[in-house]
Amino acid sequence: MRAVRGPEADTIANFARRILAAGGDLGGQRPATVKEAPYLGRGIANGGLIPQDAFVTATRFEDWLG
Repeated sequence: MRAVRGPEADTIANFARRILAAGGDLGGQRPATVKEAPYLGRGIANGGLIPQDAFVTATRFEDWLG
């Protein structure tokens, strides 16, 4: 199995804001930043969930939104 990702890295809250700015819908929810969560931590905050060996596409988030 091969991971695929776009060229950008950002927070989920910022991606959600960009979806809303493009006219999308989050089902009545507001994006929020998680301040403390014991299962997250600095590793994830510093890109720990970004697959480093993934195939990186040229498709930017704004292109995907369009």
